[in-house]
Amino acid sequence: MEREINAQTFENRFRKQPIVMKKNLHSEFKRNFVPLSADLGDWAAIEPLLQNLLDRPLDSAAILEQWLLDQSELMACLSEERARRYIAMTCHTEDEELEKKYLEFIEQIEPRFKPYGHRLNEKYIGCPYRGELDRQRFEVLDRGIQAEID
Repeated sequence: MEREINAQTFENRFRKQPIVMKKNLHSEFKRNFVPLSADLGDWAAIEPLLQNLLDRPLDSAAILEQWLLDQSELMACLSEERARRYIAMTCHTEDEELEKKYLEFIEQIEPRFKPYGHRLNEKYIGCPYRGELDRQRFEVLDRGIQAEID
């Protein structure tokens, strides 16, 4: 049975509750490539991970698959860092430090990351073992990366 929620009920249920953000979700999602200690708001911590991916030889389909998993983990961690900063900034609009941290990520990290992302895509497209990956599992990813390169 559906219950109608009026504006007052919504206000009481959602707006008056304090917003609580967990500081560390890493225990719920095990990392294999990105160190838990990595400060993902610091380019000096991010760049070596990207360079590792660029420098790593892709000598088989199995190694390529692990490379994709590591790349995906890094992208997810960076996306999470951006999202956490955005949420913190928008939930605490009076806190100028939170706004500053979000803007630092947008202005300092993202522009530096984009060329690496493109080079990683090129490395994937140029890998001779790409065709040996499970088509059903990787078809959408493969098509998306190819579209970005074209």
